[in-house]
Amino acid sequence: MTMGMDFNYENANTWYKNMDKLIKYVNQRQSNGSTVNVFYSTPSCYLYSLYKSQRFWTSKTDDFFPYANDAHSYWTGYFSSRPNLKGFVRETNNFLQVCKQLDTLARLGPMDNDDVSRLKDAMGTLLHHDAITGTARQHVVNDYAMRLTEAMSECQDAVNDAYKYLMPKSETSTPPVQDFCPYLNISQCAITESHNQFTVTVYNPLPRPVPHHVRIPVASKNMAVIGPAGEKIESQTVTVSAETRNIPGRVSKAEYEIVFPVQLPALGFQTFFLSAQSGVWRYLFPTTRISEDEMVVEGANDVEIANEHLSLVFDGQTNLLKTMTNLDSHVTQTLNQSFYWYRGSTWDNVTKQASGAYIFRPNGTQAISLGNSVTLTVLKGKLFQEVRQVFTPWLSQVVRLYKGHTWAEFEWTVGPIPISDGVGKEIITRFDSKIASNRKFYTDSNGREMLERARDYRPTWALNVTEPVAGNYYPVTSMIFIKDAGSQFTVLNDRAQGGSSIKDGSVELMVHRRLLEDDARGMAEALNETGVDGRGIVARGKHYIVLDQVATSPRVYRELAQRLYLAPWMSFTASSVSQQAWALQFKTNWSGLNEELPPNVNVLTLEQWRGNSVLLRLEHFYEKNEDPQMSLPAIVNLRSLFSPFEVVAAEEHTLAGNKVLSEASRLQWKVADERNHAPKAWTAEYDDVSSDILQVSLKPMEIRTFVLTLSDSNEIRQR
Repeated sequence: MTMGMDFNYENANTWYKNMDKLIKYVNQRQSNGSTVNVFYSTPSCYLYSLYKSQRFWTSKTDDFFPYANDAHSYWTGYFSSRPNLKGFVRETNNFLQVCKQLDTLARLGPMDNDDVSRLKDAMGTLLHHDAITGTARQHVVNDYAMRLTEAMSECQDAVNDAYKYLMPKSETSTPPVQDFCPYLNISQCAITESHNQFTVTVYNPLPRPVPHHVRIPVASKNMAVIGPAGEKIESQTVTVSAETRNIPGRVSKAEYEIVFPVQLPALGFQTFFLSAQSGVWRYLFPTTRISEDEMVVEGANDVEIANEHLSLVFDGQTNLLKTMTNLDSHVTQTLNQSFYWYRGSTWDNVTKQASGAYIFRPNGTQAISLGNSVTLTVLKGKLFQEVRQVFTPWLSQVVRLYKGHTWAEFEWTVGPIPISDGVGKEIITRFDSKIASNRKFYTDSNGREMLERARDYRPTWALNVTEPVAGNYYPVTSMIFIKDAGSQFTVLNDRAQGGSSIKDGSVELMVHRRLLEDDARGMAEALNETGVDGRGIVARGKHYIVLDQVATSPRVYRELAQRLYLAPWMSFTASSVSQQAWALQFKTNWSGLNEELPPNVNVLTLEQWRGNSVLLRLEHFYEKNEDPQMSLPAIVNLRSLFSPFEVVAAEEHTLAGNKVLSEASRLQWKVADERNHAPKAWTAEYDDVSSDILQVSLKPMEIRTFVLTLSDSNEIRQR
C-alpha cells in the first residue's frame, strides 16, 4: 500500500511512531495464521510486488491534460502563473547548457565543476511541482529567484575560467574577465552603457552555425562594430522605447539599442568590438539610424513592414495586425492580433471555486478586448523593421521583422495589471485567422512531439463541457499551431504558457495573471505579484509566428525552436584594446566541433562525467514523417566530432546515464486489452550503421546517451 500526500504527513515523528505500531501489531498476527506481512518498502520493491501478482492491467495512451477535480475546477491556471519565473527558468536552463558545454570543452577541474553543479542543483529545485508551476507562495518564489541568481553567478565564474583556456593563443596571455548582463530584456547593461569601447563575445550552444542579430543597449547613437576578422559590420541604431524606459526597477543610461547581424560557429564563440565614434569617423561605418518622431503613424492608411520573406500589414483604422503574407510560398492569411482579458472568478456559495494560481476559471466565456485604442509607431531600416504598439498605459508590444528571418517576432510588455476596480484579470494574446481548423489544434509535448487537441473533446470518454474556456486550455512549452489544407499558422513562445484554440482559426496564449482570491489548493494566498514598486509586476516576453504551407512549416518551426531553446549567450569586457591587438593574443572565432552535426540532430547534453569521460546526449528533433528529408535517420561520427579533445571509446547508457544500455531490462506487464497476446519482450535496440560504436545513427525523436572516454592527452585542468 502507498503512503504519503500533500499536507498530510508534516509531523514525521508522529506519523512514523504510529506506522511502527501498525507494522508491529499487524505482523504479530502472523502467529495466528495471518499471511499479511507489512514493512517499509521502496518504489522499486512496491512496483516489483505488483508485477509478481501477474494481474492484467488497463492501459492509457491518451493525455491526462487538462484535468479537473470537479466541474468548475480545471487545473489549467498554473500553465501560465508567474510568467517572469517561468521565463527566468527557461533562460537559466539556456545558460546552464552553455556553462556545461564550455566547462567540458575547456576540460575544467573540480572547483569549476562545483560551480556548474550549483546551477544544476538550483535548476533541479526549480523543477519542483510548486516551483516552475508558479504555485508557491510569494516569499518562496523570491527564494527560488535568489537561488537561481546566485547559482548563475557561480556558473559565470566557470564560463570565465573556460574562456581563459579557450581564448588565448599562447600560455602567456590572459583575457579580461567577462561581464554578464542579466537585464538585456529591458535594455539595461552597465558595461555597454558606461564605456565608449567594449567587446562582445557571443557563444552559440547549437551544433551548427547560426545566423543571429545581436541587440545591445548603448548610450551613444554613433557606434561602430568591428567583426572577429577586423571587418566592418553594418549596424542599425534605434531609440529605447518609452515603455521600456518606464519599466519599474530599470536603472539605465541607455537611450539607444544597436543591432547587428552575426554568423556564429557551431558550439563556439566570436568576439566583436564596439566603439563610439565622433566627428568624421562616424561616417566611415555602415549604419542605419532612424528618427522615431518622424515615423509616428497618425493617418488612416494601412502600414506594412516587410523583409525578403514576410510581409505584415497593419490596419490604418485600428492599428492592429491585419494580414500576414509568406512571400516565398505565396501564402496570405487574414490575421488579426490583439490582447484580451478574462475576468477571474471569485468565490461563491454554489460552485465554491475562485480563479487562482492553480485553477483557471474565467467569469464568462468571452474575453474582453484591450485593443480599442491602439497607437502605432513604425521604424524601418536595412536590418530590421518594427512596429511599436501601445494598447493601454500598462500594455504595449513591438512587432519586428529582421532581415533574413522567416518568422515574425512579437515582444509584449504587460503590467502592472490594474486591480483598483477589485477585479482579478487574466491577460491573453490572441491571433484570429480564417484558417478552417475544424476544432483541432496542436501543442508540443515538452518541446518534442506535437499532440493533436480537439476543442470540447476527450478521446477516451464523453466530456461534459462545464468550463468552455479553462477546460480547453493545454500546456504550451514550445509551440502551438492550427492548420487547414492550404496553410499552417504556428506560434512559438519563450516560456511555458497555457494556450488553446477557443474558436476555429484562432490561437490564444495567456501572458500574465493577477488575481485577488486564493483558489483553495494549498497556496493560501492570492496570485497577486506586486513587483519592485508594490504596484504590480511587469512581465515581458516574446512570441514568434510562422505562416507557411503545411508541408514546409516543420523545417521552420523545428529549427526556430532549437534556436530559442539554446539561444546564443553574450558576455562583455570593457577593453580599450583594438581588434588588431586583441586578435594577436586571443582567438576571435572558435568552434568546439570539427564539423557541424546534421541539421536534424542536436546536442541535448554535453557535460563532464567521471574521471576522463564526458556525458553526451544526442537528439533527433524531427518526428516520423514530419519532413521528407529531415525525418530520415541521421548519422554522427563521435570519434572526430570535437576539436578540443579526441574520443577513443563510447559506451551507450540509458537516458538517465546511470546504467549501461546493454544491461538494462524492463518488466513485461500483462495488459487487460491484450489478453490474447503475449507481452512483447523489450530489448535495447542498436541501429548503428557499422560495428563501430563511435559512428551512431538516430531515428526520428530518438535520444541516445553515451559516456565518451577521452584520450589520456586530454587531461582535466586544475584551477
